[in-house]
Amino acid sequence: MNEKKFLYSREADDVLIERMRDLQQATERSTAARITLIYFRSGGKKFALDSRSVVQVVDTIDYSMKNSAYLTPARARQKDSKAQSTIIPIPLAPSFIRGIANIRGALHTVVDLSQLIFDEPSAQSDASQLIHIRENSIDLCILTDEKAETLVLFQNEIQATVEALPQHLHGILAGAVPVGDDFIGLLDPIQFVQHTRLAALLFNSPQS
Repeated sequence: MNEKKFLYSREADDVLIERMRDLQQATERSTAARITLIYFRSGGKKFALDSRSVVQVVDTIDYSMKNSAYLTPARARQKDSKAQSTIIPIPLAPSFIRGIANIRGALHTVVDLSQLIFDEPSAQSDASQLIHIRENSIDLCILTDEKAETLVLFQNEIQATVEALPQHLHGILAGAVPVGDDFIGLLDPIQFVQHTRLAALLFNSPQS
């Protein structure tokens, strides 16, 4: 009877192990929970919010646009079926408060996230939007540099702790999504609303 001899190959063994790891990772990804994020930029920095904290995303109309007629929210809806809002400045307000916005008949404070965290103003443009969030019965709008996007990620793609982040971001972020040498900061809506500079205004004011 002829006996078949199997020679041990280190390279073949390594390939088999690698394939098993790939299969395990693919299985983990297919069963992992997914999360939908609203991705945006503020002051050039990348941020995201869990979509469950977002009420709506609204286009802005620059109150100071030259050669343009002022559009009230009602006229804006007539022009475009998508909700739009004008940001009206508040005299003597802190620099991180851009003003108030009338969205579907309700007034909400507009926050410049970049100015709040980094003391650097966001780059408002014609493509800027307002991300309306609601947390603990507090409504706020975050001004974006440009149009926000939707990202669908696996929960395990979000790093719960990021040691490389500056210390002052640790409290306001719930985690981060690595993107090459950069990252997208996942904003913690509860910590955001309770931010020291905001809390003094929000919780001493009847209108958010």
